[in-house]
Amino acid sequence: MIAKADINGNPFMGVFCRANDNVVLAPILLPAEVKEVLHRCLGGDYLELSLDGSPLLGSLIAMNNKGAVVTQLCSDEDLEPLRRYVNILRLPSNLNATGNNILANDNGALVHPDMHPKNIKRIQEVLEVPTKASNIAGVKTVGSAGVITNKGILVHPHTTPKEMESLEEFFGVEGMLATGNYGTPMPGACLVANTTGAVVGALSTPIELGRIEDGLKLY
Repeated sequence: MIAKADINGNPFMGVFCRANDNVVLAPILLPAEVKEVLHRCLGGDYLELSLDGSPLLGSLIAMNNKGAVVTQLCSDEDLEPLRRYVNILRLPSNLNATGNNILANDNGALVHPDMHPKNIKRIQEVLEVPTKASNIAGVKTVGSAGVITNKGILVHPHTTPKEMESLEEFFGVEGMLATGNYGTPMPGACLVANTTGAVVGALSTPIELGRIEDGLKLY
């Protein structure tokens, strides 16, 4: 299932929300209609969080079904509700926007090319998948340049065929070039998705919705 939404007029749903197949993470006190869309499209449990006072959960959390990597700025109290669902790594790094800097499903994790090797190993351990550093279409913030589930991957429209082939092999899913919010080339910022569905920024066009639906196999 796929639907459009925004948060207080901001259409970058992937900046605010994060999901795996078991839980949807959203900022505190969202309007009821946005909560309903998230739950209807993504299923799973609905969990409201604030990380160090920030509502930007999608930018600050990277997650698959096994683990989560979060900014070092958040407290134990912030994270306690999430520990029911996944093992958590609070990443000791200046690359604090972990959701922007990590792209992961249950088969692999791609991280910002400037990530320290020790942190790459930590990420691999908590997410329980092969992990490597790279970029997507020259963009280092791979979590913004792509969206991935265990069914498909959407990436920046400048991704080359050779890059796409490498990503598909590494993550074990088929890929598609995509934009959101009327041509924004960073699908990770534009939508939140899991294997059940996707919630896409309200400015997204019917053509963009069709490509997202096809790329993530949301039939």
